[in-house]
Amino acid sequence: MKSSIKINVVFSLCTVAIMYSTSTHADATSDFTAWKAKTNEAFQTYKDERDQVFIDAMADSWREIDMFAGKVRDEVPKLPDIPVAEYGPNPQVGIDNIPAALSIPQTAISPEPTNSIGQSLLKGRVLDVPYFGHNLIFEDSKPLRATVRFPLSQTSISDVWSHLSQLDYEIPLARLLEYDVQLDLADWAQVQLVWNYVDADVRRKHNDKVLLAWFLLAKQGFDAKIAFDKNFVYLLMPSDQPIYGAAYYTVAGIQYYWVDLGRKGLKPNRATTFEGKYPDADRSLDMRFTKTIAPTGKDYIRKVKFEFNQRHYELDIAFTLNRVQYYQTYPQIDLNYYFESQLYPRLSQNIVEQLKPMMANFNEKEAVDFLLKLVQQGFEYGTDAKQFGEENYLLPEEMFFYPLSDCEDRSILFAWLVRNLTGLDVVSLNYPGHVATAVAFKGKVDGDSIVYKGKRYTVADPTYMNARSGMTMPKFRAVTPKIHSVL
Repeated sequence: MKSSIKINVVFSLCTVAIMYSTSTHADATSDFTAWKAKTNEAFQTYKDERDQVFIDAMADSWREIDMFAGKVRDEVPKLPDIPVAEYGPNPQVGIDNIPAALSIPQTAISPEPTNSIGQSLLKGRVLDVPYFGHNLIFEDSKPLRATVRFPLSQTSISDVWSHLSQLDYEIPLARLLEYDVQLDLADWAQVQLVWNYVDADVRRKHNDKVLLAWFLLAKQGFDAKIAFDKNFVYLLMPSDQPIYGAAYYTVAGIQYYWVDLGRKGLKPNRATTFEGKYPDADRSLDMRFTKTIAPTGKDYIRKVKFEFNQRHYELDIAFTLNRVQYYQTYPQIDLNYYFESQLYPRLSQNIVEQLKPMMANFNEKEAVDFLLKLVQQGFEYGTDAKQFGEENYLLPEEMFFYPLSDCEDRSILFAWLVRNLTGLDVVSLNYPGHVATAVAFKGKVDGDSIVYKGKRYTVADPTYMNARSGMTMPKFRAVTPKIHSVL
């Protein structure tokens, strides 16, 4: 029923917003006007009236744009090496400074969606579409295919939309929406699903694939735009959150980011775009990690070893490759969204159930120090420049896969562990070139601390090797960090 409702919304008809125009291509506009006049008498009554209105509107509102290079998220280089804390025996704790007893929160594990996707019976030829470990099936008896003519122009682009809108696009569109519901996909996962579908047909050329992706995304309500230069077509979409490293341009105060789809080495610069939008297609991308993609296939294990209070501990942390592969496609967004992320329930449960018995007799400070040691010693430090050649924040599940992790990655994982195993509040501390965290203990804890929104937070740095809570890395003791809440 949910899928049916969504399809009805997608195909509903509405009043079209007035689209403005400032064409800088007089010749191209004249060419399009002549084409439209020639075909006007035979102009089809489209299955969706919005298509006729949209094609009419594409006679105008084309202009050249300069796409700016992607914004850099964090230009300050990270520490090439990390210091090791030096301290003597644990200090004696006064009777008034005894940390509060730890109360480990009960973790409610949501029912996990099944990995087997219900397939309705398909007749005739089918197209197998690999999708991050899932194998999806689409009917292919009437494939969507439209070849864009060269030279690329507003006329050739409009011709493709006109042709696609007369085909049986409802069939694959309904299938895409069905998989969206069944897999509970995030916005970015939906974009990837559309691209995997159009890319699976090897008979399509790259520009034709991009135009078909544009068509299908707009039909799903996304504010997708197209731009072209002499040789290539580019997909552009707005986002609720800033995206870094992606070329973009601005229309009416809205930034449209280039969605890089399978063609490495492209560097869009000056291009032509249609500034209007498909009717009802107002949806921008929500790039938060509130939804992602279901795991599939076998779990892989990362062994994590560390010592605490002269006792050796070992964990077997499970992760799935398909989710790591999905995150590899993810654009760069602001750090605070990574801190807000959650592990997939099954993977979360794996970690919590191993750690709870180990921490059962700890007070809150011992528990936080225990988790600090886990992250400090259990994962090898290395900068993103060394591992990836560029800045790349890692979600915890990615950190379990890659051999190295830097300060942001370790702080994101540590904050997740503290929230899910102690229930204590955490904030991130953003220094120039370094990220750490601070924890709001319920009892009094000695050491370095900050006050944020009326609450005292004690510094806890998962990158400062062997440091306990209350210890700031020497280089940053005199530096005031930017503080962000971790939800």
